[in-house]
Amino acid sequence: MSSPKSVCQQPIVPATYAEFRSWLLRYVEDVWGLPENFNDEMDIDFEVLGMDSLEAHMMASLLEDEYGITFEPMLIVDHKTLNSLAKYCTDVA
Repeated sequence: MSSPKSVCQQPIVPATYAEFRSWLLRYVEDVWGLPENFNDEMDIDFEVLGMDSLEAHMMASLLEDEYGITFEPMLIVDHKTLNSLAKYCTDVA
């Protein structure tokens, strides 16, 4: 059995940018709902939604279960928007 990927390895998430962004959008929609005027070109600021440390830990736990990785909740704090987090975690330049 292989060990989970470390957060120090890039990419962090074994998915494409589009796949991971889609996962993040589903998560946001399930927890907060998408903004009324949302379109696929928009970015979403986690802090504006109301992301707190508890929610960041819950999200990280779900990401670990979904992708079989180790995911530090601080990455959500460091990468404050959905697109920024998706780019960083999938190593999109």
